[in-house]
Amino acid sequence: MLSPLFSHLLIPFLVAMFLAINMGGSGTSPSFASAFGAQLIRRGRIPGLFGLMVFLGALIAGKETAMTIGKGIIATDYMTLTVTTCILLSVALSLLMANLLGIPQSTSQATVFAISGAALYFRSLNTQKVFLEIVPTWFILP
Repeated sequence: MLSPLFSHLLIPFLVAMFLAINMGGSGTSPSFASAFGAQLIRRGRIPGLFGLMVFLGALIAGKETAMTIGKGIIATDYMTLTVTTCILLSVALSLLMANLLGIPQSTSQATVFAISGAALYFRSLNTQKVFLEIVPTWFILP
């Protein structure tokens, strides 16, 4: 029999792993397509380089990105484990559909809109944060 804590954390963990797989699928191809197509890099080196770059990106800009996305869009009172799992699942399914259709999609944009959807449901959306701080940066730094 599973402990209540284990079973309570298992579903969010599995959803997070599903999201991570889809993030890897959507990010690897656009990142290395040109270099691979020009035969500047071998196929076997792409996963290692991609993993290294993701790790470095998380170290360099991860905290600021998490703070921007994690604060201010929705009141923290609503960010329960269930709501967070639903947000992660909606992002993962969105990325999966985009990957299957071969359409590039931004993970951060999908995440912001998934959080915004939850915030709209709870009538807690901070439109100033989304439309005056986050969305304009997508036009400046796509």
